[in-house]
Amino acid sequence: MFGILVIGLIGRGILRGLGRGRVSGRGKGGGGVAAILAIGLALMIVGYVGYFFGRLIQAAVSRQREFLADASAVQFTRNPGGIAGALRKIGGYALGSHLATHKAAEIGHFFFAEGSDTSLFGGLWATHPPLDARIHAVDPQWDGKFYQPPEPVDVERQSFVQAGLARPKPDTAAIPVTLSAVAAVAAIGTVTPQHVEHARNVLEAIPVRLREAARVTREAPALVYGLLIEQRGEVGEKQAALIASHAGEETVRLVRELLPHFDRLAVDARLPLAQLALPALRQLPPGGLSAFAATCQALIEADQKLSYLEFALQRVLLRHLTVASEPSATVTQFYSFNAVVDEIAVLLSALAWAGAMQGPEQADGSVEADPQAAAAAFRDGAGQLQLIAAKLSLLNPGACEFAQVEAVLDKLAGASFPIKQRLLLACAQTVSHDNQIRAEEGELLRAFADSLGCPMPPLLSEL
Repeated sequence: MFGILVIGLIGRGILRGLGRGRVSGRGKGGGGVAAILAIGLALMIVGYVGYFFGRLIQAAVSRQREFLADASAVQFTRNPGGIAGALRKIGGYALGSHLATHKAAEIGHFFFAEGSDTSLFGGLWATHPPLDARIHAVDPQWDGKFYQPPEPVDVERQSFVQAGLARPKPDTAAIPVTLSAVAAVAAIGTVTPQHVEHARNVLEAIPVRLREAARVTREAPALVYGLLIEQRGEVGEKQAALIASHAGEETVRLVRELLPHFDRLAVDARLPLAQLALPALRQLPPGGLSAFAATCQALIEADQKLSYLEFALQRVLLRHLTVASEPSATVTQFYSFNAVVDEIAVLLSALAWAGAMQGPEQADGSVEADPQAAAAAFRDGAGQLQLIAAKLSLLNPGACEFAQVEAVLDKLAGASFPIKQRLLLACAQTVSHDNQIRAEEGELLRAFADSLGCPMPPLLSEL
């Protein structure tokens, strides 16, 4: 196929070369130019006509191979209903299996079903046989009815959660669980059906406009700013002015356009939404990346306080963007627990105090902490590190604030894998001490794990 296409491309190249030149056909070279023009035209016609019929042959062979693939599926599974049921669902869903791109035909033979429009030339270019023909081949008793979804969904304007076909994850401040710390750490690097279901629910609950913004390089920074900005009040106006001074009025307009959609965003969907924006943010130029990081820092500092969720968001984003720009920046430097005793005490203390926050929020934004609860959680976590447990002690809240935690995480990123593994086990035991994992605790733990190079899935009760 490519060899035939090359003939047409050569002819097209000759014609383009003549078109860009300034050769007159009235001189002595007029006959030569006409000859070259005729050769180019002939090559292009032969090449593209050959390519056309070659595509017909290729599509015909592909359709026969699809029948063979279906037969092989039945042979290996001994279950004709499996492949037949999948094909009935493809035929019944509104989206079908077509891809909205003109490049779909180039790799159409890889797909499970037809991936591009087959209306051209009466379906002669189709890479797959019609669905009804494939189903009848494996299930001759088929009644001709495709799968009908229980309720139609307007896929252009609403998600499955909004349509009531999927259960949104409850937005609660505390999620009672019976969490095994061993299971939580063992889940790192694995994907379970529960995680897939959780991810599906979280993604479906995110408003469509926010998901679209997360995938566009021009809009992704504005999306992250929207996660950090106060929507109302004096602080919000101050933050809007900061965005304008750092990123321009156009970015402020984008942020204000997105802000109404954040009202329907669950707390536990904020960090996943930011992670969705990472591929687009990586496309920013080095200067733009530095400006983005500076703007995020300014927005966080605007209200003179840093929440657990803000810290987790900033830490995860900046770490991933830094690793993308400098993949070899982190090297293993510490192989002994004794070399990082003080750093481990800071992390466990931060998690213990985060879990001990109780009571209503005060006027200055602070929340009272229960020292006894913090001490008990710290002891549970330190108990997982028998080699250095006697050297660990709970620090005062002022000694394990975000500035200290950030410096500690940068250092511990260079620890060996056994240290990280055992440390994360201790952290998980600390947050699960009372079987109550608040959103702040869970996101802080995941930010710690991510900073250590061991991204952690959500802490689900099914673990």
